Amino acid sequence: IKGKEAMNRYLQVLSSCIQHGQYENMAGHMKKFHKDSQLNIVPDSALRNIQNSCRGKIPNKFMSIVVLHLESYQRMRNRDYTNALEKQIKCINEISDILEDALFPVFYSLIVDLRKIGTLADKQDGSDESNKRRKAISALRNIFISFQRDSKIYASLKIVCVLLQTYFDIHSSDMCASLISMVEQSTYPDLDQFPLSQVVTYQFLVGKLDMFNGNYTKAKESLASAFKNCIPTHFKNKRLILLFLIPVEMILGRLPKVELLEKYDLEHYAGISKAIKTGNLSLFNSTMEQNRPFFIKFGVYLIVETLKTITYRVLLKQLFQIGMDMNPESGHCVMLQKVEKILQWLNVDTDIDEIECIVANLIYKKYLKGYISHKHKILVLSKDGNIAFPKLSTILNKT
Repeated sequence: IKGKEAMNRYLQVLSSCIQHGQYENMAGHMKKFHKDSQLNIVPDSALRNIQNSCRGKIPNKFMSIVVLHLESYQRMRNRDYTNALEKQIKCINEISDILEDALFPVFYSLIVDLRKIGTLADKQDGSDESNKRRKAISALRNIFISFQRDSKIYASLKIVCVLLQTYFDIHSSDMCASLISMVEQSTYPDLDQFPLSQVVTYQFLVGKLDMFNGNYTKAKESLASAFKNCIPTHFKNKRLILLFLIPVEMILGRLPKVELLEKYDLEHYAGISKAIKTGNLSLFNSTMEQNRPFFIKFGVYLIVETLKTITYRVLLKQLFQIGMDMNPESGHCVMLQKVEKILQWLNVDTDIDEIECIVANLIYKKYLKGYISHKHKILVLSKDGNIAFPKLSTILNKT
């Protein structure tokens, strides 16, 4: 009896939302209902004949949507995530057929849940192929394409965001480019015509992708826009954006202010910033080791590790400046053995051959303007410091 009462109460809530056009509330209730699928809110006994339970309570227009929503919930309850995914896809296809502006919130809630169910299904499957999420991706891509023909296109940016997030989840970021190119087409609506929250998410994901692809200038633009557009009270979201924006800024030669790191609880970058500023390889290494779990958890470890190259560059620039101050005629020639001694003094385990390789890589990347005299183990730089050490932003804008 209690189970039937719980089911009836839930159906009455949905019916009331539909009757009064309160689709934001409806989306919230459906989201909470799915989230609590592991709890005994509505027991199995009340889910045995969902069609009959809905009849007379839910308008015909929404009958199949609500039934499929409950059937997906039922299978989630039973941890049958593969079939829950199937029901959720059918539910999304049903609402897509009748979708209008007012129903966008319900549609958004359903596609967000689809990603979560797909993740659970893949974990349960135990395969490395991510087949369940790929099935969800295929369904969403088909809907995205079908939405390009009419006003439903204004529900499509949310689909793009969910797809990009799923591509990142299954380590298939190479699949993002075609999707982004469709959004960037002149025929696609301007981003300012979509909800700001979706625009921020989209800019964040595009910036994240550009960062991983080494397009640091573009990554900075997207991430900076996401940070600027993100509502100030959404602290966690702004912090997440900064997690990626800060290393991109450092790669481009701009170090973060201490106040910013303190405000957003990102002191993990403080030691890295100080190491780059002073050319201190020992501090860089110790900071990386200390914060390794944090950087790995948020997927920025390899990006932050690339800043070691910048730290080497700063050290060489310092030696160059000291040499030029002492002897303007020969100060542009930096002895690699001197670099080795400094690093040994800093307890950095290295040798002259490794240093030569690092310097050669810096020259190859155009971080330095000069050449190595292998015979004499000397780095010969331009006497003009601006030429010898061009601005990082200038270099990366050309690459």
